[in-house]
Formats: sequence, structure tokens, C-alpha cells
Amino acid sequence: MSELKKIYSPLTGRATDITAMADPMFSRKILGDGVAIEPYEGRIYAPFDGEMRVIPATKHALGLKAKDGTELLIHIGTDTMKLAGEGLFPRVRQGQCFKRGELIMEFDIERLKSLGYSVTTPVIITGAGNVQDMIKHMGDMTHGETVVMEYKLNI
Repeated sequence: MSELKKIYSPLTGRATDITAMADPMFSRKILGDGVAIEPYEGRIYAPFDGEMRVIPATKHALGLKAKDGTELLIHIGTDTMKLAGEGLFPRVRQGQCFKRGELIMEFDIERLKSLGYSVTTPVIITGAGNVQDMIKHMGDMTHGETVVMEYKLNI
């Protein structure tokens, strides 16, 4: 029996199930399963030891890969790709390795809100075919300390 793998919250905020999001791309789990976090501050931290795989030119999302091969998408807010990078500040480069708890992104949370964007941030396991027995934790989260998702790998 394989051990439960852990994903620590990348944000300090309040986690809810992904199905509660207004955007059907997330609520219908088209991109994968996970949680949505309403952040209390504009900082994202590494949820595990891994590598930054993708930072699109618009900087609105991060594609991470854990050492165990699990792929995670962190999508800052909804429709934020329209900002073309405004107010979004990656603190690591694509291809860079990081340790759990390391600051990987900052964003101007007040600016995004003032422009009418939701800052609720989906945190999604994208390669869900490799994952089984996912447990999602809801409620208040502290980045790097609170486990937000646990799972076993299909081997």
C-alpha cells in the first residue's frame, strides 16, 4: 500500500471545493480536480519540492511538477490572462527547481480586485489519471503549513 502524498497550501486563504467555482472550466473539472482558494494576500508559495514547468507569457498561471511526477496547475483568479501579465510577478523561472514553502509568485491582489477580477485561485492536479483516493481539505489554509490535498499514486 502506497503512502499518502501531500500538497501543502500554496496560498494563505480559505479553500473550497473546485466545483463551487463559477467558471465551468474549473467547476466541471475539465482541467483536473482540486480546490479553489480565496487568498488573503497576493503571494503563492511552492506546495511541494519540485520544478516550475510552465509560466505562460501572460503570467496568470503556473504549471508545477512534484518530484513524484504529480502535475499541478495554480491559476491566479479567473480570466486573468486578459491582464497580459499586469500585476503578476513570478519569483522563479521556468525550469527552476524549488523547495516547499519557497515564494514562487506575487500578484497585486488589490489591483486585480479593483479591475473586477476574481482572485479565487484554483489549485488543480492536472494528471489526475495518476492519482487515486484524493482527499481535499477545506477551510482556512496557511501556506506551506496546512495540507490542502492528499492522494495516492496509481502505480
